[in-house]
This record gives sequence, structure tokens and C-alpha cells, in this order.
Amino acid sequence: MAVPNIKAVPYTIARIITVDANSTIKYQFLQVPSAKSFAIRRILIHFPTGSNYTMYVSVYKGEEQIFPNQGTITGDNVLYQLETNLEFDGGSVIYVKVSNQDTSNAHSIVVIIEGVLIG
Repeated sequence: MAVPNIKAVPYTIARIITVDANSTIKYQFLQVPSAKSFAIRRILIHFPTGSNYTMYVSVYKGEEQIFPNQGTITGDNVLYQLETNLEFDGGSVIYVKVSNQDTSNAHSIVVIIEGVLIG
């Protein structure tokens, strides 16, 4: 019996997400290609100096929150790193929800998702 030739390729997505003052966005980070799967190995979220704990972030698989388990994370001049092994089937969508509570200024964060694209 032949074993199918399945490739696993390291895959990293990095985005700077800017949110206007007093706004919330749900940013589509990745849609897993059909006939493939994606395994997240690490999520990194950086809050630059000056964000002053006004940015609140969570990561979703469709409507299911996957990081943090509940609530949101926030910070100022901090880098969060989560080692994980989350698996996603083809067609799954990964979103990052970001809320900017600063009523006067837009702010940005950096989100990096590292994983393996399989198929």
C-alpha cells in the first residue's frame, strides 16, 4: 500500500494591526486553504511602548476564542508568547479581535502566528 506524499511546510504570518481610537475590529488573519490543514505552534503578540494598556486582544478560530482561553490580553511594551499545538482543517478562519479603548488616539500591535501548513 502506497503512503501518500504529505508535505509539512513551516508557515509564518506577521501583521501590524492598527485600530482607530475607540474602535474594535475583527481582523481575518488566515483562512486555511482547502485540502490542507494548519497547526499553530506559537502565537506572539507585541504591544509597543505607548499603547498604555488601551489595546485588548484575543484570537479566534471562527467564533471560538482560542487565546487567551477567556477574556483578553493587554499591555505596554510587552511581548506575549504562547507555545501551542492548535490544529485547523481546510477552510477554517483565524481572526484577531482588537479593541482600542483610547478615546483619542489610534494604536497598533504586532501579531505573529507561526505554524506548519500540511497537505
